[in-house]
Amino acid sequence: KRIKVATDGEITWMQTPLVFEVAAEPLMLLVPAPADRAEVA
Repeated sequence: KRIKVATDGEITWMQTPLVFEVAAEPLMLLVPAPADRAEVA
């Protein structure tokens, strides 16, 4: 059976069964500095 799956805003048809896993390593992200620590230009 095939089902529609949305990833990152894109819809794709995928074959079942779907398999979900947790990554062994954390995903490193860049985030803005908190407002109280941001520099004013």
